[in-house]
Amino acid sequence: DVIAGDIDENIVKARDVQFKQMDLNATLPFNDNSLDFVINVEGLEHLENPHHTIEEFDRVLKSGGKLIMTTPNVLNIFSRIRYLMIGYHAHFGDYYANEDNFYVLHINPVGFPEIDFALRKTDLVIEKVTMNQDVRVIRGRIVGMFLEFCALLTRAVSKRKIQNERMMEYL
Repeated sequence: DVIAGDIDENIVKARDVQFKQMDLNATLPFNDNSLDFVINVEGLEHLENPHHTIEEFDRVLKSGGKLIMTTPNVLNIFSRIRYLMIGYHAHFGDYYANEDNFYVLHINPVGFPEIDFALRKTDLVIEKVTMNQDVRVIRGRIVGMFLEFCALLTRAVSKRKIQNERMMEYL
């Protein structure tokens, strides 16, 4: 059986799939050792305590069960430059705020080291880490020129999009 879950009951559009409303910041509505798979797609960054959620995933998974997770890569170079320039990672911060629905906000930029640490506190083991982009490393002076261009571009784009006047004084 497949069970879909979300805090917003209107988000799941799949037909013939059982739905359970759940808050990943709380205890999951499943018994211990009851699930073969848990799939969490772009969820950790919306949570107040992703460590608790990973512990809950471990609790509800059967021995040998699999956890599949995706999350934005806040440690990529573009996100790091944006953080350096304006204090927010890519896809986080005032510009992305949606005061009409706080559940869609990215509130917690969770990087791989934090996810790895949270998983090591459980019985869960990382089997594979992948990216959804073909990332190539460019060396030497080209990297320096590229980073300077990205920093300028990030600053220019962010200035246009940031609505928080207090933050503008830091740009």
